[in-house]
Amino acid sequence: MLTPSVAPFQDEIFAFCRFSHSDKNPVLYITSMRGQGGSIVRWEISSWKRMSTKQVVRDPVCAFNVSADGKLLAVGTIEGDVLIINSANMHVHNVVRKAHLGLVTALMFSEDSRALVSASLDSSARVTVIKDAKKNGFSLWIVVLVILLAIVAYYVKTEGILH
Repeated sequence: MLTPSVAPFQDEIFAFCRFSHSDKNPVLYITSMRGQGGSIVRWEISSWKRMSTKQVVRDPVCAFNVSADGKLLAVGTIEGDVLIINSANMHVHNVVRKAHLGLVTALMFSEDSRALVSASLDSSARVTVIKDAKKNGFSLWIVVLVILLAIVAYYVKTEGILH
C-alpha cells in the first residue's frame, strides 16, 4: 500500500488539515505558517499535488475548519479574529475582528453552513451568522430607476409640463 505524503516548502510549517466534504472534487486543505503570515494550501487528493497556496491572515492560524458542503473555510487567529473564506476562489467572505479576547481554540460550522460557532481561550463562545455573498445590486438599481422614470413621466403628463 502506497502512503502519500505532502511536503511543505522550506520555510513553511503545517498546522491544521481538513478534507473537503465536496463530492465533486475532494481536496485536502492544510493551514501553514510562513514568514508573511497564515496561509491555506489546497491539495488535489487523487494525485497529491499542491493546487494553490493563499495567504489569508497576517497572524498565526490557531483554529481551522471546513463547512459540510465544502464551500466555506473558517480560520481563527491568535488575536481572536475569525475569518470565513470562500473555498472556490479563496476570497475572504466575512471577517469578525476581535471576535474573542484571546486565541480562537475551536471552529465548527452548522450542518447547513449558515452559522459558525467559535470558542476561545477567554472562555467564550460566539455564533456568527453567515450571510449570503452580496449579489450584484445592478438589477435593484434598474428597478428603482424605472420606478422613478415612471413617476416623473406621470408627473410631466398630468401637469402638462411638456406639450
